[in-house]
Formats: sequence, C-alpha cells, structure tokens
Amino acid sequence: MPVWPGMIFAPLILSACLFQGDAPAALASGAPEPTSPPSARYILEQALLHQRGLQNFAADVTFVPRVWGQALPALHFRLYSQRPNHVAIQWGDARPQPVDSGLLLPYPEQLLAGSYRLAAGTGTTLSGARAWTVQADPCDPGHYSVRLWVDPRNWLIVQALIERPGSPDDHLLLAARYRRMAEDCWVPQTLEGRGVLLLDPILPALLRSAGRALLRGDRLQFTAALSGHQVNLVRSVFVGSDARPQRPGKGSAAAADGAGPAP
Repeated sequence: MPVWPGMIFAPLILSACLFQGDAPAALASGAPEPTSPPSARYILEQALLHQRGLQNFAADVTFVPRVWGQALPALHFRLYSQRPNHVAIQWGDARPQPVDSGLLLPYPEQLLAGSYRLAAGTGTTLSGARAWTVQADPCDPGHYSVRLWVDPRNWLIVQALIERPGSPDDHLLLAARYRRMAEDCWVPQTLEGRGVLLLDPILPALLRSAGRALLRGDRLQFTAALSGHQVNLVRSVFVGSDARPQRPGKGSAAAADGAGPAP
C-alpha cells in the first residue's frame, strides 16, 4: 500500500458523508428556490432531502496529490459509501477496508443535532452562480468548524471549508462537481481541494506541527476523479450492525447513468 494513503481519507470521507444523509421525513421535495436567504437549518434539511434517493454508492477513484506544486504519483482504488457515514476503500482485489469517518468532518445529521451553532450567510456568487452559505461552529471547541456553500437550484453542497477554531491556517477547502444518477440521487464526479488539514490523518501528533509549518497555506493540494459509479447496490459491501465491509459480490445492481455533471 502506498505510504501516504491517509491523505485520501479526509476529502473522500467528506464527499461520501457530507453529500448524502437521511432527509427529515416532514419535508416535501420540489420546494421552490427561496428568493431571500433561508435559515441555516432549512438549507441543511433541503440538502439532505435532495439526496434522499441515494442509499449507497461505489466508484473508481483516481487521486492525485500535489505538494509545493509538484504532482505525486496517482493512486487508483475503489470507494464504497453507505448512509449515513460508512466508508470503505478497496485496493485492487483486496477486501474493502473501513475508513474512520470521524477524521475531520461530521456528517450532515450531526450539524442539525444541536452540537453546532448554525448561522446562514447573506448568499454569495460561486463560479458565476448564486450559493447559500451555512456556518457551523462547534459547541465543543475541540471540534472543527464547517462552512458550506449550497447551490439553491438543486440544493447540492458545492464547496466546504473545514477549519480548526482559532487557527485559520489549519484548514481544508473542498469543491465538488456532481453527476445525477436518478431522482434526488447525485454522486460526486470530481473533487478539488487544498489545505494542511489533509495531514491530520497521515502524521502522528508529534509531527503535525512541523508538517503544518512546512505546508501551511495551500501548498498541499489534490484532485480526485470518480468514475464507474454504481448506486443503491442490492448487496452492499457493509454488513452487520457495525457495518463491517465484506468483499463485494457479483450481481450487484447499479442504477442507469443519469444526466451529466451538475453546475
């Protein structure tokens, strides 16, 4: 296994967990786009609702890290994700290995569970389109703060910023583009990110300060391309009450490809 596999975990856990989740049952789909900034809770609930058609997905990933502008060798693997926050990675023909989904970012339900102070921004323009923003600050200062950018046309989370409270240099910025597979079922197609928090899953605690000083700012970056998506597999790789992964079986059902990537 490559010596830096932990570098892939944080952004892929973010995409696999943040971009799906269990939608509140009381909401109805098809809600019109608000003309004025809605509440932070409403934005998060709509983001969850518009992913209610996604139960699990698998995809082939090509992950390219960059350090000081220099690309490292690409990594190729299979990613599995199941709601609400189960993630596994498969290298070649090996058994899928579970990944700690609590490395950096809580999944959306946690943002709504009362352990974060939520605030909605006034809206902004991102890549030429309007986006609503949500700021989630932890009640426990030992956790990370989260800022989300949500596209009100489809309620997809198109960008996320994770920061260590009081340390703005300790951050991870992630942008995502999607592919629509079915009604209320979108999967990440490309991911781009930068930030020193990518080091946290890799380095032991004693070396993190030195690593952050060396790679502070945006000196550590990555791109990831996801392809060969399968969604709502009849037989998930996760089994049992603790969602332990198993080797994927033959005959897993995949949804037909949908529309192209979202804006």
